[in-house]
Amino acid sequence: MDAKVPPRPSLTGNGELSPEEISLESNDVVNEKAVLRKIDWRLLPLVVGLHAISLVDRTNISVARISGMDEDLSLDVGARASIATSTFFIGYILFNIPSNVVIRIVGAARFLGIITIAWGIATIGIGVVTTWVAVAILRSFLGVFEAGNTPGSIFLVSAWYKRYEVQKRLAVYFLGSLFIQGFSNIFAYGLVQIGDYTTYKGWRWIYIIEGAITVFLGIMAYFWLIDFPDSIRTKFLTEKEKAFVNDRLAQERGTDEHHNVTWNSIREDLKDWKVWACAWIYFSATIGTYALGFFLPIILKRSLGFSTAAAFCLAGARDTFAVIVSFTLSWLSDRVRMRGPFVTGQAVTSIIGLGLLAWTKSPASRLVGAFLGTAGSNAIIPSALAWQANNCREGRKRSVASALQVMCGATGGLVASYILRQQDAPAYVPGLTTIMTVQSLTVLLSIFLSRWCGRLNKLADEGKVVLEKMEGFRYSM
Repeated sequence: MDAKVPPRPSLTGNGELSPEEISLESNDVVNEKAVLRKIDWRLLPLVVGLHAISLVDRTNISVARISGMDEDLSLDVGARASIATSTFFIGYILFNIPSNVVIRIVGAARFLGIITIAWGIATIGIGVVTTWVAVAILRSFLGVFEAGNTPGSIFLVSAWYKRYEVQKRLAVYFLGSLFIQGFSNIFAYGLVQIGDYTTYKGWRWIYIIEGAITVFLGIMAYFWLIDFPDSIRTKFLTEKEKAFVNDRLAQERGTDEHHNVTWNSIREDLKDWKVWACAWIYFSATIGTYALGFFLPIILKRSLGFSTAAAFCLAGARDTFAVIVSFTLSWLSDRVRMRGPFVTGQAVTSIIGLGLLAWTKSPASRLVGAFLGTAGSNAIIPSALAWQANNCREGRKRSVASALQVMCGATGGLVASYILRQQDAPAYVPGLTTIMTVQSLTVLLSIFLSRWCGRLNKLADEGKVVLEKMEGFRYSM
């Protein structure tokens, strides 16, 4: 288990740190910003890369299918495509929460590095198999190994920043990954062309090359990724900088931030209905993102009549648009310190977009719907994660809550695999309607949760309750 940096004693005598103590060696905000920039550059690029390649490896089955995989492996027969797609989520769902127990014991760099190498090898394996059953089996291993990446990275990122610094970073994490994933469609189209010059079909090179890139990133993570702020393995900061970071976090979260996760604490943390509410919100977002990620290239080509090259490029443009919209809203959400109204607006945007995609006839309006649906669904993700993280004071609870969110998000992917059925191809209207229904419930839930948090804050202001076992703590609305 990690050796911990002991907490600095409080000079105020009441267990809280004064602004003078928090400043430590820095006399102004410039030094604080310099430390944050140092953390940003060391942490975010690599976790963004790991998340991007995880999204690419789990969703590249859609571009492989329109590049010859269906014909070579008879994947479009009956429910085979849904089965091969959904097997990923079984292990992914089961191992989400246990992974956040293990990551604190093993360490972030070692844990994330090893699982990334493992799922990279599984991805390469899909590129050489000859049956659809083998694809389904390897995708199940892909899910097991990827299970720890997203909740572990979210836990790691949220551990380094204060409450209203975190959504911008989570937006970079998710939307930077989405941006890279958008270009991966164009990259995949280039890889398909390799098949013209080799005995291997083009779709196989998608898996082989992208799997090799995954293994390389896993090796980088093992040797370069930073650990938690209280870990003895955190070497890139000086001792004074490390103390500064831990003290500023302790002022906001208390000195029990780094209590270990136990099965008893997991049961206790899961009794909070607000944790489940944010998990539902995340589920409603991912059912939309996975559905469009898995099936939009197919809709573009087989329903709207675009060529394979155009379908790849439009999928990339859609993701770029989603990044711009989502990051702008995330920055604004941190700026005004509000979460609920943004979740509500993002869900409404997604519903409008999916409605255009499902129920209009014009290719132009359906394409606009695809862009709006993607932007709305993706924008919910950093908002839901930040809302959850903001309202869980202890790192232990935040770890469990983020893992539950990702687990429910994976359930969204599993549901998306089956509600967009082969018999409804190529428009998938019943499945898109189901997603709109789910996200309509999110609109209502986000309004209720925001008002409920406001009510509890008012009671805390009146001295009638103590929120999250800490005087002065207030929920984000």
